[in-house]
Amino acid sequence: MYICEMEEHKKYVDIEIDKLTNSIENAISGDSFDTEINILTKQELKSITKGNGWKFDWKYEFEQNERTIYKLSIKNNTDVIQGLVSCSDESDHIFMYLIESAPFNIGKNKVYIGVPGNLVAFLCKESWDRGYEGFVSFLSKTKLVEHYEKMLGAIHIGNHKMIIFPKDANNILNKKNMIREPKNIEFEVISKILTSKEKKQISDIISHYKKTGEVKKITKEPKKKIA
Repeated sequence: MYICEMEEHKKYVDIEIDKLTNSIENAISGDSFDTEINILTKQELKSITKGNGWKFDWKYEFEQNERTIYKLSIKNNTDVIQGLVSCSDESDHIFMYLIESAPFNIGKNKVYIGVPGNLVAFLCKESWDRGYEGFVSFLSKTKLVEHYEKMLGAIHIGNHKMIIFPKDANNILNKKNMIREPKNIEFEVISKILTSKEKKQISDIISHYKKTGEVKKITKEPKKKIA
């Protein structure tokens, strides 16, 4: 269950997308637990530090006025944060800036499976709820483009930009069976401030799709490879 409340600074997320779920699963017992997603508070932010095992600068994310950080937790146990996602409302879609599982949910000894997939599904739902038809965009490293095309149905429109379109957003939200990820695949999102031109490119492609049902891709930008 989802319960929600409504210069360049680059970093990378290292998360294995092990399953796409609307709940998370204990990696040892296989028991499934319903989840809640709420906005991260300033008080909760105090424990989200590199000293406590978190990999990225969530304080920086919290200070960006255009972004909202959501926390994933098990229902009735919201004090324990299972994962975080940072996103912005772009008026026609949701843009995902950063995503990270809690330190105890990373690697071969993770406690719970399904955290990153759960957070991506939440963003798809937020997009639908806000009238954006499920559109979600993000920037991918070159080596992971094919992975996101396979696991999320996201489409690479060019220059690392990827979009989850309505059909695939709906597929993510209506998964009846969890999807296991290949082992040792890390979810790495490029986090950066988009230029006005980049935002317009994404919005133009979304607008074109709404009018024609066809996916237009960026063709004139020089290719840049980010390993």
